[in-house]
Amino acid sequence: MALKSEAAAADQLGMRTRLHDVSDEAGYTLVELMVAAVVLVIGMMGAFMLLNGANKTTVTNNARMGATNLARELLEDARSVDYDSLTDTATIPALQAKMGVTGNPSPWTVQRRGITFTVQTDVCTFDDPKDNVATTPPPDVCTPQAPVSASASNLTPDQQPDDFRRVTVTVIWDTGAGSKSFQQTALINNPSGGLGPRITSFTAPPDNVNQLASGNTATFPTTTTTAGTVRWNSDGSPNGAGDSTGGPTNWTTAWSLGDPANGQNPLTNSNWATTQYGGSTVFDGTYTVTAQAFDDRGIAGDTRVAVLPLNRSLPITVTGFEAGRSPNQSGSGGAQVEFRWDANPERDIIGYRVYDAGPDNTIGNGNDSDVCGLVAAPTTTCWINAPSSNKTYFVVAVDRANITNTASAERTSQYASTMTLTNTVPGTPSALVLTGATVTWLNLDPNVRYYRIYRDTCCAVVDRYDRTAGNVLSWTDPNPGAGGHQYWVSAVGPATGPNAGFNESDPVGPVG
Repeated sequence: MALKSEAAAADQLGMRTRLHDVSDEAGYTLVELMVAAVVLVIGMMGAFMLLNGANKTTVTNNARMGATNLARELLEDARSVDYDSLTDTATIPALQAKMGVTGNPSPWTVQRRGITFTVQTDVCTFDDPKDNVATTPPPDVCTPQAPVSASASNLTPDQQPDDFRRVTVTVIWDTGAGSKSFQQTALINNPSGGLGPRITSFTAPPDNVNQLASGNTATFPTTTTTAGTVRWNSDGSPNGAGDSTGGPTNWTTAWSLGDPANGQNPLTNSNWATTQYGGSTVFDGTYTVTAQAFDDRGIAGDTRVAVLPLNRSLPITVTGFEAGRSPNQSGSGGAQVEFRWDANPERDIIGYRVYDAGPDNTIGNGNDSDVCGLVAAPTTTCWINAPSSNKTYFVVAVDRANITNTASAERTSQYASTMTLTNTVPGTPSALVLTGATVTWLNLDPNVRYYRIYRDTCCAVVDRYDRTAGNVLSWTDPNPGAGGHQYWVSAVGPATGPNAGFNESDPVGPVG
């Protein structure tokens, strides 16, 4: 019994051992396998994401480097194109031509590094504040403008504000991560100024302002950085240009003004109309003088401007003074009288005054009266009393005692230009005939200056339509139109004699 029990116990122990061995060889459970797979997938995804991020970074960097290089290349090309082509509309075609692009694709795209870049440009004019800025900004000025320094604010306003063109190139691309852009800007010098030597001081002389006969030369002190030549010019003539003397930094800019104008008395000098001034006389007025420095290679710097107010003489005597009246336009106790004269060549003339010499027809005895007021243009029409006897009038030009002060006192010509308004009126035309658009008439008076034509209305100054070219007896309407018109004709003269003028006869008409 005991042996049997021991055998049974041994068998039971062996079975447990075998069962234990079988359980150890069964492997991982399904849950364990799935957890391991998930860990492996996460690791692989992380690795792939790192690789993909690295690739994206590489593409992004390549795109930005390509955009940077393209922008720099385009700006370098912009420096080599014609400066006048640097505008909003002409810059891209000019850059395309430099790169060999045909046509004018819009928008402009460029392939680089396997990436498509879109190119945009913006151009504006940069007024460098170092030489002050212009009173009126140049077209397409860059905004906001740079502030003017305290030292530059003492300079005159810049007369050449186009110092630079600011070119901005914007490159846009999209590699799949959204639109990106890169922008680069450059200032391109104006080759006509700013590259060469700079004028640091250029001032007008003070001794030619508001002085009579103050000299025959205007000298402009001029200083520059080291320069080979300084050239100047003015908006007046004669002798209004030349080269400064001296150098290389201190120069003398001298403008020969000739003799001052010298008004002559027409009563004592028969040649007064031609001897009031010489051929080299620079007349009174305000002039703009421009100077520009050049280096030894001929490269120009910026320009500087000085304003010269010149006032060396009284106004010269007026020439070509004449008058005429129209009896048919007489009002109650008066008549419409026209005065005409040649414009004075001086720049500082503010107007003219016409005077009645008084009942005794004598100038300067206190009986003179201003009949028209200050007249700006060298012709005027005034309603004045016109007695039947001959009448003497005179005209003088007017300037200011201080050419730089518009409120200063008036100065007039030293001598007056006189004329006598006579009652001599040319004969009235007769036998007025209209044939088509041509008007003909008769007149036995040979001393006719020309004939005046009125159309549709007659006979005020505003109704004057045309005039003949001399003493001819026909006239053709240059613009008759489709409809018919009515015409009046009057004679104007006398054409010759000491008091030739343009008194007007009564008109004849209408015809048509």
